[in-house]
Amino acid sequence: MDRLELARELIANGNYAGALREYEKAQQSPGDEQALCGKALVYIITSRSNEAAECMRAVLKQHPGASYPHGIMGMIAEDITGQENAINCYDSMIQADPSETAPYVRKAQMFLYNGLEKECSDTIRECA
Repeated sequence: MDRLELARELIANGNYAGALREYEKAQQSPGDEQALCGKALVYIITSRSNEAAECMRAVLKQHPGASYPHGIMGMIAEDITGQENAINCYDSMIQADPSETAPYVRKAQMFLYNGLEKECSDTIRECA
């Protein structure tokens, strides 16, 4: 089992400190996408959004067209910078990979929770 697999298993078992250590050991470079995305998810789970954002900025610096980091940044933005910034992140994720459904779902949920039914419906149609 490699370090990334071990880290995912540790997360599943609730051992976030152990998972973080494994992601740090697995990190091959300052912009290592898989390790940094994993670290960011651990930071989100443990309410450390600023550290998660730092990880994602490092990934996006090296891989600006990667879709998954934009989605993680959207989750972080929902927590610390607000809906408009989160929607921009999800839009960037959609631009990077229009076949990925997660950013459409997140946007639609945000619109629905804020009483914006038309925007919610438009987003769902856009995904279909």
